[in-house]
Amino acid sequence: MVPAHFLISAPNVDPIFAQAAHHAIAQTVKLAGNLLSSGMMKGKTPGEIDRVIQALASRQQYPSHGSVIDADEAANLGLSVTKLGPNDELWQRIWLLRCMYAHDTRRVGALKIFEGPSVSNSLRAA
Repeated sequence: MVPAHFLISAPNVDPIFAQAAHHAIAQTVKLAGNLLSSGMMKGKTPGEIDRVIQALASRQQYPSHGSVIDADEAANLGLSVTKLGPNDELWQRIWLLRCMYAHDTRRVGALKIFEGPSVSNSLRAA
């Protein structure tokens, strides 16, 4: 598993892989636009949405997909966020869920957990 940006900029990459990487990035950008325009950036201009997508999808502002974006950073980007304090009941529930995921992923050797409406799945290390 190699990030698409690496394949595009690497020398001597098979053109099929490079094209697949371009398509993956284009699909991600399109999905981000659809989700942001109907969610956290509903009512914002297409230019504002495109600016946020560029910040999130390129490697200029956030060099890694795993870069942490907290509530303040998200708000600075222009996303609609609600910052909850540590004593807020919802925040405590989210924190408990995060801790449970951290425990479970370590216990079973999972790298990621994916939640769906009817099933959970995990990606384990090789």
